[in-house]
Formats: sequence, structure tokens, C-alpha cells
Amino acid sequence: MDRLQRLAELAVVLGANVQPGQVVRVVAELAHGDLVHAVADAAYRRGARFVDADLTDPRVHRARMLHADDATLDYAPRWPDARIHELDEAGGASIRILAPEFYADLDAATVSRAQPPRSRAWREVEYRVNNTIVPGPTEPWARSLRPDLPPSDALAALWNDITIACRLADADPVASWRARFAELRARAHALTALKLDAVRVRGPGTDLLVGLPPTARWEPPIHLNERGIEHVWNLPSEEIYTVPDRDRADGHVRLTSPAVVGGRLVDQVTLAFRDGRVTTIDGADGVDALRAYVARDSGTERLGELALVDGAGAVGSLGRTFGLILLDENRASHIALGFAFPALVDPSDRHRLNESSDHLDVTIGSDQLEVTGLDATGREHRLLDGGEWRIGG
Repeated sequence: MDRLQRLAELAVVLGANVQPGQVVRVVAELAHGDLVHAVADAAYRRGARFVDADLTDPRVHRARMLHADDATLDYAPRWPDARIHELDEAGGASIRILAPEFYADLDAATVSRAQPPRSRAWREVEYRVNNTIVPGPTEPWARSLRPDLPPSDALAALWNDITIACRLADADPVASWRARFAELRARAHALTALKLDAVRVRGPGTDLLVGLPPTARWEPPIHLNERGIEHVWNLPSEEIYTVPDRDRADGHVRLTSPAVVGGRLVDQVTLAFRDGRVTTIDGADGVDALRAYVARDSGTERLGELALVDGAGAVGSLGRTFGLILLDENRASHIALGFAFPALVDPSDRHRLNESSDHLDVTIGSDQLEVTGLDATGREHRLLDGGEWRIGG
């Protein structure tokens, strides 16, 4: 079995955990055709009733930003929501294949307006639909990472990176990931048991205190959905995450790897927070794109997630920024600006969580990051030093 088939099997069997008789929606770019075919083959072998390929083309999106009347950029059709609701009603599964899009040559404000917000319909159903996201190499993505190589060589090198990141070369990738998730689940349970009131992260250019709701839980990336099907939100995944109190983030944080915002690379950025809000954004290349993102709605200037990542992950071993947050967020610990996950607190605390139309992860971790938890009595608990856990799992 080649690596493309192994990635498809991983997405179907472990990621979405497709069940016999399910309808399966596969969301991808036209450039992912071969991987979509492999996913369809794997899903039908698994017993899927129907596989729906929902394909997009970044060049069509680019044409809109270049040529559409500015007054039309806020328009979004409703039929994608109908498709999502029908998938939910059918008890279906979803697999998304993702690659970065590149719009660095376009106006940041135009790109921000034209980028559709996260689907509210999807957020309504994602805890019922067993779903996953996996990376899908494309030639434009490969060329952006290795511009000095011929396109075919750059694409082959990217596939090698994905093979390592997703553990596809292991004798049994599904078994390898299940062992990793068992470890992460034990760490998450240990963190939840501490009943932390806040988490402090310190490192070069970073000193940030993030408050947590009283009933906040830490979760591994594997999830048992409302229909009793266990699935993995995205692959690869090396994180343990929780939700902050929307009004309790104070200090400053330096991003430790570039982020892609609105199709452009944002690098060398420092964010300052007070009472939960971003107060200043300083940086070099592309920083206007991040400022445009934060201005999208009242929630994009506040935190919706705090995630810890240790040094044992396969992504971090590659030592590369991929420009795709699916991979980059699994290199190191990170925060997210935007909506939080209500399922991670009791109903009594949901008013403390951030609400937004969007969610942007940015990495803050490094081998110099120190993470300390503070419980309600003020006692400190060492959680993570660099890439080493200091709490049992």
C-alpha cells in the first residue's frame, strides 16, 4: 500500500471512523483528486452507503477577490448549509482534505472580507457528525516550501514530510496513533483533575496569564460524538486543549512560527492582552492581515483555546513551518483567537466562553517555553518545560 492509500485509510478508519451504511462527505480541492479517489475507495470498502465529493478551486476564489464588485464580497450562498444539515440528518461522516491557499499579492482587507466565516451550520452539527481533517499535498503548497526544487521534487519532498507527520511509514499507522492518543488522554485527565484556575506561559518574548472557567476540562484530540462514534478531529494531532475565560488573558505573547492569515504569511508577531482582549499587534511581514482578522467581529480579539503540545510529536521532529495550521499547531503549544468549544465546560460556565464567527490558531511554544498551572488556592503546578511534560500521564 503506498502512502496516498495509507493516508486515505487513516482518514477513513481512524480519523472519521466511517461506519457501515454511512453517507460520507469528502471536502477537498480539485488538486486533491487522487487522494479523494483513494478516500472514496477506502470508505466504500468500509461499507459506506454513499460518498459525496465536494470539490473547490482556489483559483475561482482568487478570481472573485480580483474582479468581483467590492459590494458583493459579503455575500455567501445558503446551499452549503443545506448540504451540511442533510448530512447530519442522514447520520453521516465528513472528511476534509486541506492545503493552504496563497493570497499574499492581494489586498489584506479584501481577502479578509472575501474569506467566508466558519460555517455556523457546521458548528451546529460537528459534535454529531464523525469528522476529521487531513493534509493534502499540492504542487503550489510544495513550491512555496521548497522554491529551489523542481516542482515534482518539491511535491515528493512534501509527501515525505506528510508521511513522517502522519506516521504513515509505521507498520500500522492506526495502531501507532491509538497508542499516542492513549498517552494524551491520560495527560488530559491528569490536567483536568488539577482543577486549574489559570495557566501561565513564559518564554522568550512571552509572559501570558490565561484564566480558565471553573469547570474547564482538558481534552485529547480523540472525541466520542453524540451518536457514540469515536473519531479524531484532525490528523496529525499531538495536542491537549482547553477553553479560556473570555475576559481573563493578560500579558504578552510572541508567536514562535509564522501563521497564514487570509492567504498570506504573518511573521515575527507579538500580541498584547488585557482583560481578555488583544490590545496591540506588532510584527513584520503580513501583520496587517492579522489586524484585519482581529477586527472581523467582537470575538476574534479574544481567546477561544489554549493547547499544550510536548516534544514527542512527529510534526515537531521535522523542524519546518508548513504554512498550514493543521500541521503547524501540532509542532508546539498554541492559542486560538475566536470561538471556544462549549462542550469543554458545564452549562453553568458557558457564558464565560468566547463567541465568534471564526477561529485562528497561532503557535507560541518552543523548547524554551515554561507552562505552569495555578489552582484556586494559588498553588503552582509545573505542567510543561520545553518539550517535556512535568505532570504524570
